[in-house]
Amino acid sequence: LNEGFATYLEHVWKEHDEGRDAYLYNLEQDLELYLAEHRGRYGRPVVEKVWATPIDVFDRHLYQKGGLVLHVIREHLGDAAFWRGLAHYLERHRGGSVETRDLLRALEAATGRSLEELFHQWIERPGHPALEVSIEHADGVVRVTVKQTQASEDDEGAFHLRLPIAIVTETGTEHHALELTRKLETFALPASEPPTMVLVDPRMTAPGTLELKAPAGMLITQLKDAESARPRWCAARALAKRIEPRARAALAEALASDPFWGVRAEAAKALGEHRTRDAFDALVKGEGDADPRVRRAVASALGAVRQEGAADRLLAWMDRGDESYLVEAALRRALGETRDPRAFDRLSRSLREDTASWGQVVQSGAADGLVKLKDPRVIEPLLATLAEVTTRATVRRTVLAALAAVPGFVGDRPTLREVREAAEKELESFDPNVRIAVARLMVALRDPAGFAVLDRLVDRDLDGRARRAAREAKRDL
Repeated sequence: LNEGFATYLEHVWKEHDEGRDAYLYNLEQDLELYLAEHRGRYGRPVVEKVWATPIDVFDRHLYQKGGLVLHVIREHLGDAAFWRGLAHYLERHRGGSVETRDLLRALEAATGRSLEELFHQWIERPGHPALEVSIEHADGVVRVTVKQTQASEDDEGAFHLRLPIAIVTETGTEHHALELTRKLETFALPASEPPTMVLVDPRMTAPGTLELKAPAGMLITQLKDAESARPRWCAARALAKRIEPRARAALAEALASDPFWGVRAEAAKALGEHRTRDAFDALVKGEGDADPRVRRAVASALGAVRQEGAADRLLAWMDRGDESYLVEAALRRALGETRDPRAFDRLSRSLREDTASWGQVVQSGAADGLVKLKDPRVIEPLLATLAEVTTRATVRRTVLAALAAVPGFVGDRPTLREVREAAEKELESFDPNVRIAVARLMVALRDPAGFAVLDRLVDRDLDGRARRAAREAKRDL
């Protein structure tokens, strides 16, 4: 009701200012943030009435998933009814206190629609739909098989959804809504002529994970010809797993010419996963994209593509510079991915010298890049950065997060003890995010002495977020 609305209305402004494609892609990016927390830490309902301290619920479930749920409600009701219902909610509760049921009742009163099940699925229970959608065509029928792969094994864990499907043929488009109530269902939809593409949930009515399994020809057509951008970037993601020349040719064309920057960025990411010479050549052509968000994706993909010459391209790009600090940071992370012999010196120098960027993001990128080298030598420049009193808090927490990867390639206990002792000193930082990074580093080091560090946070820290991180770290350690 508070942070979810604040988050969502930023996207509503984006829709007004830049259009529907930008609105949906921003929601997609929020979805990735929420999914990362759900995968990496925990899943909980959006509305949670049990916590150790109130700050515990201020997380990506509250902000990002809260905003996504408002989008789901808007799609369910339609624009006119959604905004009419919100106006009614605001007038009814002007100047007062509210809880979730007040929003539910106000929307129901204004629209005449029952929303109990919708609110229960998306707000009162944890998780999200994880959909695996397979598409086949034969004998005048499009067969759509939908498997819900979220954790529960029985149908009681299934989301009840109306999943929009658009079957596009040479003569027109037919729209369907699949009623999903079970974990595995197959639908037979009439199609007198072969579909050129089948669009699944083009308006993102069921935010969660979506894995498309369709013939490569359909996905290529979808990437090229779908009217709105979401089906195009979904096709790009699906084609990332089709390691074949025609898929790469389609992705290269999308990177070069798609009108929406988000699709070009997704095409770059997909080409990075192909790891072939023609994928590399297409990425090189994308270095000059006018949008820095696309250039950032291209830089990252050059690190992932694992092709000879990738480090040369990244070093040359760093030499000429980029007007975007975020692209500069991505270049440094990508250079580390290449594990080129020149990377250690270049990234160490960047960690020392590139201090004049917004939020010190370029320095942070250098720290991330160093640890990707998996070279024991990186510990020295990282610890030296922590020891430097002028190092900003943003860089300190990045260095601590980078050091969490060190046990994966350094087995020397005295060295790891040195890392722990340097991290302990960061408990004095004024920034709670630095102290949270210390807690997570203790888990990675797998050192029983880390319990004492975590106990200091649990017992003495004044910030609820840091205390919570320390409790989670004690559990994990």
